[in-house]
Amino acid sequence: MELHESQSIVKDLDLTLQPRIAPRYKTWLPLATQQLRLRGLIQVIGHNLKTDVNGRTCWFYYTLHRSSMSSPLYTSEAIDNANPRWSSLEIPTLYATGYSTASEIILRVWKRLIPCDNTADVTLFTWGISFTGLMYIGSKLPSNLGSILKENSLIFYFHGGYFTPTYCFVTALDSKRYLYMTISVSEIRNSYTVNKLSSLRSKMQALKQQTESVQTLRIRIASGDNFHPPKYPQTTLNRLLQPRRVNKEKKLEIIKIRRELEMAKFRTKLLEQERARKMGEIRILNQVHTNIVEENQDHGWYIYTLMYMTHI
Repeated sequence: MELHESQSIVKDLDLTLQPRIAPRYKTWLPLATQQLRLRGLIQVIGHNLKTDVNGRTCWFYYTLHRSSMSSPLYTSEAIDNANPRWSSLEIPTLYATGYSTASEIILRVWKRLIPCDNTADVTLFTWGISFTGLMYIGSKLPSNLGSILKENSLIFYFHGGYFTPTYCFVTALDSKRYLYMTISVSEIRNSYTVNKLSSLRSKMQALKQQTESVQTLRIRIASGDNFHPPKYPQTTLNRLLQPRRVNKEKKLEIIKIRRELEMAKFRTKLLEQERARKMGEIRILNQVHTNIVEENQDHGWYIYTLMYMTHI
């Protein structure tokens, strides 16, 4: 069991080093069991965000949170545009949050009036986003987006296309629990009956039990643990099929190696978790470093201005 868990963790972390793979389908099918996750989010786009009443330039950025009271998992860059297209979310960034499998997230949009100064930033709005409840816009953004969406709207870009919350539409859409699709009659086939499903389930259970028995037998043969081959005539085929006898010293050595292997697997699992945590800390430190550099630049410019005014 521990082996499967370690393999799944390594597999998930390997995905952080791979580029996003384009979907094999071209049309998104709104299935009733559709599950959108944070790991599938590619980009967040703002639409007609409310600017300053005095006409001053505003910078907009957003933050992602686990809950309304938690610290940010991710902070985007600030863009001075009422229709910002923030940078794409990379796979390592999403996995570093430790929350990539979430189907719900808290998103805050911030408005900045003073450049390079986040102390006076104002929260424009805070939304609790359920990715499963988003409405599909299309594989491409329509040209008449201004007549479709309200002010202060957000668009989420996934592999299947562009999505937005229902309350962002100007015209309310009909919320349907079950979706209907038009399918040709020639493509419809009868489903399994109850008897066939029961038979299929029984066969799958028997196959699973047989697979587990084979795996257990392999372990016993490999370790030589109380395994005695049947007394068949010593033909060449039987000698090849029968396992070799293992003495007591060899058994102890095998047990020792297996314990060391389990310990190595456990350490690997801990190191992978520590790696994911350190990636998150590095991201936070990089953000702090960027803020400090910007503050130093502001202070340097302020000191330069004072010296210039003094000489005058």
